[in-house]
Amino acid sequence: MTSIQHEVSSGTRNLSNDSLVRMYVEEVLNTRFVELLPRIFSPDFVDHNPVADGQSGIEGIYRYVRLLSEPGFDLKFTLEDLVVDRDRVAYRLFGEGPVDPTRNLTTQGPPAASNEQRQHILYESIGIYRVVLGKLKEHWGLRRFYIGPMVGDRIRRQDPAHP
Repeated sequence: MTSIQHEVSSGTRNLSNDSLVRMYVEEVLNTRFVELLPRIFSPDFVDHNPVADGQSGIEGIYRYVRLLSEPGFDLKFTLEDLVVDRDRVAYRLFGEGPVDPTRNLTTQGPPAASNEQRQHILYESIGIYRVVLGKLKEHWGLRRFYIGPMVGDRIRRQDPAHP
């Protein structure tokens, strides 16, 4: 555990609104340090656009991070934009990495595929968090996933809207 992770998880460090979102991406999504979730998210957090099997509360966040920790996922996330206005934090987030195509982002699939079967995923998200009493309380956002083989340094999109 890093000293920042210890300060935040113990509650001895106060975080600004934008730092909550940064900590979620850098320390939870990228390192899978789920112990920080209670410090970042309100116990009655509501995701108006949930990812993990439609669970909108903090349990949905736990489930999503646990899923990303399963064999077959190796995504790294980057915040491209972060804008704060009073109790709202708007963001633009990208994720990418190899992924086992036999798994999906909402349910646990069968055992991980071999390296020959792995594909690449691109994840794009734009959204807004509402902060109440120093924790993320609500989220609204849009997410898109592209999964396909790599062609050079780019993914070959298999999105029906963009053949």
